[in-house]
Amino acid sequence: MKAIELFSSSIEYRYKTTICSLSTFFVSVVFLIIVLAPVYFVHHAGGFWLRSRTYYENPKVNFKHKYFLIAENEDDANPIICSSFVSYKSNKLPDHCSLIKVREIDLNKDGLKDVLKFEARFFSSHPIRSLKLLLFFNHELKNYVQVTMETMGVVDLSLIHDVQKIYFLGDLILRQKGLLRHDGLYNLYNSSTEIDMLSLPQLLSENAKRMFSARIMSPQISWESGFSKEEQIVVEGDIFYTEQSIRYLPGVLEELKWAWMQYLSFLLVLIYLGRRGLTYLFSSRHLRSYVVIPWKSFLSKHSNTLAMSTRSKEKVVAAFRKLFRSSEKISEQEGAGGGSTNSPSRRLLSRHHRPDAVTPAEGSLPENPGSSHMNHASCFFKSKKSAETCSQGVSVPERGVRMRRLMKELSEIQKTQNRKDSTFTAELVNENLFEWHIRLHKIDPESKLAADMKELDIPHILLHVVFPENFPFAPPFMRVISPRIEKGFVMEGGAICMELLTPRGWASAYTVEAVIMQFAASIVKGQGRIARKPKTNKEFNRRSAEESFRSLVKTHEKYGWVTPPLAEG
Repeated sequence: MKAIELFSSSIEYRYKTTICSLSTFFVSVVFLIIVLAPVYFVHHAGGFWLRSRTYYENPKVNFKHKYFLIAENEDDANPIICSSFVSYKSNKLPDHCSLIKVREIDLNKDGLKDVLKFEARFFSSHPIRSLKLLLFFNHELKNYVQVTMETMGVVDLSLIHDVQKIYFLGDLILRQKGLLRHDGLYNLYNSSTEIDMLSLPQLLSENAKRMFSARIMSPQISWESGFSKEEQIVVEGDIFYTEQSIRYLPGVLEELKWAWMQYLSFLLVLIYLGRRGLTYLFSSRHLRSYVVIPWKSFLSKHSNTLAMSTRSKEKVVAAFRKLFRSSEKISEQEGAGGGSTNSPSRRLLSRHHRPDAVTPAEGSLPENPGSSHMNHASCFFKSKKSAETCSQGVSVPERGVRMRRLMKELSEIQKTQNRKDSTFTAELVNENLFEWHIRLHKIDPESKLAADMKELDIPHILLHVVFPENFPFAPPFMRVISPRIEKGFVMEGGAICMELLTPRGWASAYTVEAVIMQFAASIVKGQGRIARKPKTNKEFNRRSAEESFRSLVKTHEKYGWVTPPLAEG
């Protein structure tokens, strides 16, 4: 059957360079453009980006019991004035009204006033031709924007007939001129209005200039015709408090709630274009960098598949057993016949059946799995020949465990080492995951070693750590590179005397961070000091450190982790 291609993926190349380079600067600029350019496009394109929002609210309205009524008749020289104010432009105001009645009613029982009933009674010797009534209110908004303000509503009537009773009704509406911030707390015009310093036209002009001003809209007027100067003229009115529409400037989160869809669409387009552009610039070498070949990491990652599986090993062992059993039968037949042969095949079979030989069929797995880890751990402290033998005995799965464990610990250390208060930092030696340089920046500040480092201006203690092939089942080898330290359990070549670093004291649960913290504590406990005059007659390298550490382990295996007698070295 012919196979068809269902899916394909391209090879992913990685390009590395230093931080202070032209390539890094260029990629940073491209990244900023990709992230910030959609914000500019979306903001100026409109669409889902909210420039302003409107919501509706029933404000809390209270009449301040401040009013100013002026009624003009045919005799303009003596208008009728009813006012709660005492003076007007430094002149004392008369009050011609015999009765002023004000009442606010909550119609729907929601705790907010809904209507204002106003009534004024006064006598006049001439019929009324015009009426102007100023009423002062207090408004409070609480939902999205908190506003407290004083407003003024104006009722202006012109009459052409003689009337004895006037009735009007209308809606109190807020007129808004600008946008309010959603998180603002406004206290607009929340001062008591006085007409002592302002004329009536100036007062009306100031009210019209405010961000919020009140208007009595849709006034409906009715009257009773006729006039008698012996009877009082009655002015009655009902003013209803209505729901208001408030415009405000939305906050950042509220804008993003609607703008993210447009932003994401622009962002995806720019990411695609940016990746294509950078891929071209790096692949054509217009931007210099180091290319990481992808298939090398793929082969190292999948090297475990090259190892022989357990089932394959069992098949090989079964084949060897069958071969040896057949050879035993042949040799028994030859022995019974009393004959012997010097043929190569006979010599090969006889060599396989020497009493001192161990065949694959005789090999068996260890009863205690933990003993294999101890054997692996002891390989580090043997000679080179035995070390080669031990490295051949390490299984591929254990090597995979070492790589995963070290990658995990290195990533965790790198997350914290960029902080200013980090105790130590770690880096690979020549990009080798199994060989680290660790810089210990902080030790006990009250110790003599810390005083020496401060005096000699030494910023850190440099450690060299090598992880064996059977890590984490065997301890790493660690030594001090610089500075030269005396005492503090630091030996020749920079080797470190710690039970934690020996096969007997090591446990696979120990982390690199735990080892470094233990070393920082032990070097202070051992009263370590920086060597002012290093010994020049002794080598200070890794070989001398390994020899010193092997001698140390041998001594402690004999006497335990106590100080041996001086005669024993």
